[in-house]
Order: sequence, then structure tokens, then C-alpha cells
Amino acid sequence: ITAKEGYTINSVTIGSGMETTVVYVVDAGTESDEEDIKENGTLEVSGISATSVKFYCMGADKNHRLYVNYLNISYVKNE
Repeated sequence: ITAKEGYTINSVTIGSGMETTVVYVVDAGTESDEEDIKENGTLEVSGISATSVKFYCMGADKNHRLYVNYLNISYVKNE
């Protein structure tokens, strides 16, 4: 997920129908973490100030897919 020029991402919430582990990377490595998502659960990455956030599914699915039920991204306009 990349913010449009002049904007910053301050939170991302992913809802997933599957149980898996997700690694997220903020701004090409300035911050990263690994989180578990429960079946029909959510992953929230908040309190960030980023131009990009990448997500990697580390689950057991043979193609490491993340089945997303919804995605909510909060942006702030830079001043």
C-alpha cells in the first residue's frame, strides 16, 4: 500500500477469513513486525507515519495467500 504524494498512512486494518501469520514492513524496512491473525480476525497496524506499508502472508497455504475480507486505510494530508 503506497500513499499518494502529499499524504501519509497512519493506520491499516485488515480483516481475514483465515488464521495465518502476517509480516508487515513500514517504509521499506524502517519498522517491521510479525502478527498472527485468528480466523475471521483482524490485524491493525496503527500509530505509524508512513509512505508505504507492505504485507507478507507467512501462512501454511501453498501459495502463501492472504484472503482479505476487508481493508481499511487511514491517511493524513501532509501540511
